[in-house]
Amino acid sequence: MTIPTLMNVFNNESNVFSGVMAKSIEIACNEFEKKLNVKWENYIVTIGEVDVCHIVNFSPKVVSPGFRGSSDGVPGFEIKIKKSNYEIIESQFVR
Repeated sequence: MTIPTLMNVFNNESNVFSGVMAKSIEIACNEFEKKLNVKWENYIVTIGEVDVCHIVNFSPKVVSPGFRGSSDGVPGFEIKIKKSNYEIIESQFVR
């Protein structure tokens, strides 16, 4: 699998990640496709980092305002992956 190029939602810059973060992204993309039976390439993928895990979010590229949780919110799917052993801690829809 090719490591995905991610879009930073805030400034639309493409970034390519390597190392621990890249492994988390690969695991999250595989989990997302398996759980929802869709291709991750059709979504905006963003990643965040907290103390013990990476948080990978998948958001639709186009969301009408009526489906947003708030004026700046975007519904999507979130996967949390533990940094130490790449275990999926949680995967859920978010709004």
